[in-house]
Amino acid sequence: MKILLFLLLATTMWGQKTSQGVVSRVIDCDTYVVLVNSFRGSPQLITVRLVNVDCPELASIPKRKPAQEYGQSAADSVRNLIEGENVDLTYYGLDYFGRVIAFIRIGGVRLDDILLSRGWAWYYKDYHGHKAYKNGQKLMEEAKTKKIGLWAYPNPIKPSIYRK
Repeated sequence: MKILLFLLLATTMWGQKTSQGVVSRVIDCDTYVVLVNSFRGSPQLITVRLVNVDCPELASIPKRKPAQEYGQSAADSVRNLIEGENVDLTYYGLDYFGRVIAFIRIGGVRLDDILLSRGWAWYYKDYHGHKAYKNGQKLMEEAKTKKIGLWAYPNPIKPSIYRK
């Protein structure tokens, strides 16, 4: 059903699976609400999950878990960078939660590369259509070496482990 919905939206709203939009809201470091124009020109709000990254978790009320170290700081940093900004999107599909999985470029630069190089995220190949992307791991390792962002903390825990 979700795939059918995505295909319907992709053909009516995005045509060639790319579009431009404005970031309306940063939900967390790797998930955003973006206002895009549909095929007919009427604006649509979509929730987008960025490819190639997994960011520290924010507080979870249902699971009664506090935010991960650096989670709020990473989200705030991304918010300051992209909220209200024009972005280019390239879509890959829908995830389990119904979010659109997409590349995002801001000013021609890949947002996943920015997050990884600034130490705001882990490289996470599960959210990508082409799992052979090698630059993500390299950017993450460089941030680790520089001990910037989440890598400044002594023992950062991957969000995939923290969520369990």
